[in-house]
Amino acid sequence: PSASDIRVAPVALTVEEELVGKIIGRGGEVVKQLQKDSGARIDISKTVGENAAGKRTVYISGTKLCVEKAKAMIDETLNRARELQGNTNPNAC
Repeated sequence: PSASDIRVAPVALTVEEELVGKIIGRGGEVVKQLQKDSGARIDISKTVGENAAGKRTVYISGTKLCVEKAKAMIDETLNRARELQGNTNPNAC
C-alpha cells in the first residue's frame, strides 16, 4: 500500500465548546459533509474534557491522507467561525 493508504492513529483536536456546533452543523449535516469530502471518520466527544475547561475533543481517524484533509477542513471551518465571532463580539480580545 502507498503511504496515503496507511491508517494512522486517530488525531485529537481540542475545540472550544461554543465552536463545536460549527463543526457538527444543524442535525449533524456539516460533520457528515466533512466526513464525506475527506473520507475520514470524525467523532466529537459528548462531554467537556476534564483537563481542558470549556473545550471538547474532536477525533479524526482514517488513512493519513484522509485525516490530514479532514483536519485542514476542520481548521478552516473553525477559523471562519472565529473570524465571525470576533466581528460580532465587542468583548473579543
